[in-house]
Amino acid sequence: MAVNKGLETFERPSPPGPPRSEARDAHRSKSPTLGAYRLVTLDGVIRRWDADLPTANPSVYREDGIAALVFETLAALDPHSSSRLPPAFRCPNGPLADIARIGEGQPLYDPAKLTMPTLLVRGDDDTTSTHSAAVRLLGKIASPQKRYCVVAPGSHFLCIERNRAKLYEHLNDFFAPI
Repeated sequence: MAVNKGLETFERPSPPGPPRSEARDAHRSKSPTLGAYRLVTLDGVIRRWDADLPTANPSVYREDGIAALVFETLAALDPHSSSRLPPAFRCPNGPLADIARIGEGQPLYDPAKLTMPTLLVRGDDDTTSTHSAAVRLLGKIASPQKRYCVVAPGSHFLCIERNRAKLYEHLNDFFAPI
């Protein structure tokens, strides 16, 4: 099953023995099984990143060659990446399963139990972590020490974008008094 363009999904092998009953799996997500990993090519990295950008000019957000550097770094962690054509690394599907679960109204945690100092930072153009979702989450966090910062321009991939220094400034400012 393809989750996004440029991504291929591994299917989990069926466990030995009889198939699971619906009653035993009632607690599981109703979403289709994603498998443990998907294969991500360099083209897949670029397409996913570009999909989060509001402009046809990605150089506003990323330096030349950074997508290839990110791909090379992640591919180096998968010993079989270079044996695939085109080269591709295995990327865990856990975050996609989490997003599906959230989409089904099943929160991953209770933000009201977060009593420690909390910082939320997102890129202004992030389409995965939206402004409305961040404001809603901030309102549910119990900690009296909480802050929400937006970095513009910035996408979901802010930590590796041109404006990443603003992210690190927010982190330093937040952690300085702690």
